[in-house]
Amino acid sequence: MAGNSNSGRRKTPVSIHLLRNTFRADRHGEMQPAASKGVPTPPNPLVGAARREWDRAIDRLRAAGTLSVVDDGVVYEFCCLRGETESLRKDHIRQRKIAKKLLAAAETLAGQDLVGVISKIASLEQLIGRHVGAMRLQHLAARAFLSELGLTPSSRGRVSVVGGGAEVPRSKVDAFRKSKGSKP
Repeated sequence: MAGNSNSGRRKTPVSIHLLRNTFRADRHGEMQPAASKGVPTPPNPLVGAARREWDRAIDRLRAAGTLSVVDDGVVYEFCCLRGETESLRKDHIRQRKIAKKLLAAAETLAGQDLVGVISKIASLEQLIGRHVGAMRLQHLAARAFLSELGLTPSSRGRVSVVGGGAEVPRSKVDAFRKSKGSKP
């Protein structure tokens, strides 16, 4: 189990070995497999909120320099999850509005009509409770996807991609130096 007192020290990332000048190919060369850079395409068509999230996720991964062609499946699943979460959120808001209207209508009713409205309100409240639970689970799943893609602060150090793409300058000075032929 990672992180307990019996698990030992965690492996030092290759990037740290390179910075400390302690990298040895025989020890650290195969430590972190790296995927080739490229822009993935969705395995199946996406619409609405899922498509918008796909475009945002691709832009974020490209900006982070970790975009890879093999990310298509995990990015697709993440975007589908985000689309479902948005749909569930809209349903949740709609159910809340209906419950408020029924509650306002219940104040003017009596007898059998009042019992019917209270029954509907109770079933709506159960549905709203299930929506809240489902949204919490979807947020946890989305967080796991974000971590796997290296889009959380704690996970950025574990994700690396090599080859293929053009290097993005870190600043205007680096871009100027590169245009003049010197190393940034």
